[in-house]
Amino acid sequence: MPSRSLIAHFAAALVVFGLLIWDPSGGFKKLSYAVEDSYQVNSPIPMPEPKTPVWFVEIDEKSLDVYGQWPWPRTDLAEALIGLYERGATAVALDIIQAEPDRTSPSLLANKLGDQTQALANDYGYLDWDEFFADVLAQTPTVLALAAVEEMQGQYASKSAWAHIGDRPSLFDHQGTAGPLPAFSERASGIGHVSISPDDDGLVRQIPLMLQAHGELFLALGPELLRVAVGANTSVTKADINGLNTIKVGAYEIPVNTAGELRLAYSALDNVRRIGLADALSPGGPDLSQSLILLGPSALGLKDFHDTPVGLSTPGPLFHVAALEQILSDTYLGRPYWSRLAEVASAMMLGLIALGLALRRSIAISGIAAIACLGSIFGAAWWAYLTHCWILDYSFGMAFVGICFAQGSLSKLVIEESGKREIRKAFASYLAPAVVDSISDDPSKLELGGETQELTIMFADLRGFTTLSESYKDDPQALTKLVNRVMTPMSDAVINQGGTIDKYLGDCLMAFWNAPISVNEHPDKAVAAAQAIQQGMDWLNGELKKDNPDAGELRMAIGVNTGPVVVGNFGSNQRFDYTCIGDPVNLASRLEGLCRFYDVDILIGESTVDQLEKRERWILIPVDRVRVKGKVEPILVYWLAGEAIDPELRGLAELHGQMQNAYWAQDWSACLEVLDRLDSADQYPTQLVGVYRDRVYQYKKAPPGENWDGVYTALTK
Repeated sequence: MPSRSLIAHFAAALVVFGLLIWDPSGGFKKLSYAVEDSYQVNSPIPMPEPKTPVWFVEIDEKSLDVYGQWPWPRTDLAEALIGLYERGATAVALDIIQAEPDRTSPSLLANKLGDQTQALANDYGYLDWDEFFADVLAQTPTVLALAAVEEMQGQYASKSAWAHIGDRPSLFDHQGTAGPLPAFSERASGIGHVSISPDDDGLVRQIPLMLQAHGELFLALGPELLRVAVGANTSVTKADINGLNTIKVGAYEIPVNTAGELRLAYSALDNVRRIGLADALSPGGPDLSQSLILLGPSALGLKDFHDTPVGLSTPGPLFHVAALEQILSDTYLGRPYWSRLAEVASAMMLGLIALGLALRRSIAISGIAAIACLGSIFGAAWWAYLTHCWILDYSFGMAFVGICFAQGSLSKLVIEESGKREIRKAFASYLAPAVVDSISDDPSKLELGGETQELTIMFADLRGFTTLSESYKDDPQALTKLVNRVMTPMSDAVINQGGTIDKYLGDCLMAFWNAPISVNEHPDKAVAAAQAIQQGMDWLNGELKKDNPDAGELRMAIGVNTGPVVVGNFGSNQRFDYTCIGDPVNLASRLEGLCRFYDVDILIGESTVDQLEKRERWILIPVDRVRVKGKVEPILVYWLAGEAIDPELRGLAELHGQMQNAYWAQDWSACLEVLDRLDSADQYPTQLVGVYRDRVYQYKKAPPGENWDGVYTALTK
């Protein structure tokens, strides 16, 4: 089990790391992007040649020179399609939004030119270029483009039917789309989207293979071209409990992330066959038999460009062709659904190792270990990339290991080394030689300013001391002697059980067990000391009666609690104490104060009782569920009534249990009946009976309800 100090340092490292990754400037996010890009930049993924050729036929500067200024008359575009099919193309996709009618059609001049209009018809006899283009679409397996826009416009039906294995993908539903004219969309064999979403830094790393608009799902232009080419009528999504993971087009099953995006292989951009449209249709153009062709702009003036981590101003259509190349060559970069969990878990584990070694070992050893941790994260990530094409973000692990190592080393050098010398010097001035020797032999038992350690704490206070003091107002020396006589059996009981006396506060004593040296079974020894104090008080009361038969009986209120506290040197350079602080200390003090409320002599916290090795030795009666002042969580408080050898006490414990079960069950009549029996018992406090009776009467008038937890909130200390 890691020490509490290690956990505290680890928590601090987590806070620092959290602040780092929260960085509003996005610096850490950019680091993550750089890490992910480093794989492909330094070791590009090989791209095998697909069996089906894919061409990017570009509307480039030369094509603009040949066919004229953009936009071209739609008759020219239709004739270009015809030319590509005549050269053997299997299917063609146009990365051009055909959203408006052609204003150059001679049919628009028909009213002015009359019979002369027919002279302007194209080689196929068409006067309306849009009609000609629509007829070409109707007779060819051509795919048109659609794009998401911000304006509320456009509504199209997908050309693909969809089937979903698992849940339907939950994608952002775009309310605005720009797409082809209805006459074109009705006749086209497919409609694919051409929207590209850069990351926060403006670079494109993923291609969205799906888009949802007005509730309709559309494939991206590349997969839609493939669907038309293979004659698939239905596209299939597959999802599991982690969300969308594949899209199937024909026989091709494409791995995607939950947003339907394909991680781009940068080498695919360089692997694309590219040719200008003018060159493709020239007499010496290439053989396009059985090819898939994407026709789109690449000329600078057409402004369809995006940046990638490996290049600037990449034509938009090229991304869709590259995605199609990856699909046809079955080449994918993956990021498994468990990636982030693995990255965080490895960072936490190796960071904890680096921190632990930095706190406990020399700088040299911990430094070598930290480098080994960094190397293992880096090496494992690269092994996953080279063998499985997985993209893992090792920036998390390396950053966190570095933070943990730096924090641990700084703490050790600046605080712990100097702190050990100060502690040895401080202890020698006020602790017994045996204790000082023990600490000197093993300085790691303490930390500068204290260490977190589980202790059992006791507060013992003389009840009614104020009233007692008033009776001695004419003889303060006698009061001093009386207090000293009281403190002697208290101190002896603590020391005999291996405890450490922290301080005397007038008539009150504070002690604890398990520091500065370890004490086995310290809860048992503290309970035994509390019982011994009460026995000492019985003896002292007998002695006082001998001296003065009219002397009143002295009673001691004792609170005992166990829990993790900070124990060590507290104070200043001029004056200091070896003591403990923490919530369990405060609770022990509150328990001592509650003794008066219940009229019992010893109250023990639930945590102490739970850790008793010899619980059967004692009669421990659960007095109440209490939320003490200053605390939110309630605890079960036990009354140490005596030793288990007393049969009368065992009977009282059983009877008390019956009463308390009835009380917690809100069976008020049964509770009052048992309280009447307890009231007649000699060793059961009458005041405790009164406490429960008052509550029962109150709850009978105002029932607490079904969700009542039986907790009493103490309003005083």
